[in-house]
Amino acid sequence: MFKKKGESIVEIIVAITILVFILTISFTMLSRTVFTQVDTKNRVIALNLAREGMEAVRNIRDTNWLKHHKIDRSHWICLDSTNNQNCPNALTNGFYTVDFSEEQSRYFLKKITPQNGTFEQRIDLSEVDINYKYSYWQKFRIYKDVNNNFTQYDIDPITYNTCRNACVGDPNFCNNKCSATSKNTPTIFYRQIILEIQNPYNELITIPDFCNNNVLSCKDARLNVTSIIQWKEQRNVREVVLETNLFDFYGRDSY
Repeated sequence: MFKKKGESIVEIIVAITILVFILTISFTMLSRTVFTQVDTKNRVIALNLAREGMEAVRNIRDTNWLKHHKIDRSHWICLDSTNNQNCPNALTNGFYTVDFSEEQSRYFLKKITPQNGTFEQRIDLSEVDINYKYSYWQKFRIYKDVNNNFTQYDIDPITYNTCRNACVGDPNFCNNKCSATSKNTPTIFYRQIILEIQNPYNELITIPDFCNNNVLSCKDARLNVTSIIQWKEQRNVREVVLETNLFDFYGRDSY
């Protein structure tokens, strides 16, 4: 029995429809798999960056103990900087970045304060379209250096200093030239460290030597640390948050 020509055309159309349907499902599943892999990879990176932030603050506290133990016990919450490592200032509540200095071989905290002094809050990339907030969020951005390591320095300090020392001529020209050649590559990640000192004297403007004047108060003194990583995926804001408390070595009569 012979088929009619019309029946053959219908069969071809049905076969093509089924094939297109199968291919559509396959591509959809493939794209979802790729997206899931990217999302998983980013979450692993974000979790490691958040952990690094927590451990960096812990490392700074331990370094403060070792370096300044002959001054007073309250120096476990003092603030060093790459320019002044004598811990001249008490650490205050606020929002920070933290990074490792290859030159100093240790971590340093940097408090981030808006230029206009009127805006300071927890990072929220969903508000990145607001101009003054965008410039503030950028201060928490994470970069990759020439060695593919994560850093919160937008300019690699070692590369910049090497270029600056070799540059001869107008200082402004050298500064612009070395800044341009030392830029790190921005990533999609932002890291904000929130520090809050919680102790019996937290209502005071300045932090006294509470561990020296009253050793028992060290029992209640603690530094609350929150490490936040945010990034965007397909216009959706993703976030990883870790939190811990750091304490003084309560129970030790002296260092």
